[in-house]
Amino acid sequence: MDLNKELRERLREKRQEIYNKNHQMSLKEKRKLDKQVDKDKKEMMSDTRVTPLMRNWFLSAMASSMKIDVNTPSFILNNLDESKLKFYKFITKYIAEIKLDIDVWKNDMLKGLDKIQTKSEKDEYLRNIDAEYKKKFKNYFTTPYVTYMSLMTGINVYEDLMFI
Repeated sequence: MDLNKELRERLREKRQEIYNKNHQMSLKEKRKLDKQVDKDKKEMMSDTRVTPLMRNWFLSAMASSMKIDVNTPSFILNNLDESKLKFYKFITKYIAEIKLDIDVWKNDMLKGLDKIQTKSEKDEYLRNIDAEYKKKFKNYFTTPYVTYMSLMTGINVYEDLMFI
């Protein structure tokens, strides 16, 4: 029973993936999106508070974060408190997802600790796990969207989380 259910689920996911690949935007949707992009670009270029660094991170965040609604630098600067709150909510949800992934990784790594006999080898193994953990953790919190929002809101997520 479980195998059949799992196979049906995989088939459903495969169909959805194929549908998403084949789904094309209508011309009307494309024009609407192009107009919005042009409007946002003009707004960014005319706002003197927006620096080239902000623009570059905004474009990187837009390119890498298709499922996240990335606001323009001007919008964030105009609505800073609202943007900070939105970013905190995002980070809270994001941390919960990451914690599950990191815990699975950490538990798999700690299984090898039981096989080590000497204390010095255990200490070295734990130092290596700690270094890998920091690298892995840093990769999660140095994505273009998180970096962009940290820059715009002044919230340094990576530094704050590493010292928890």
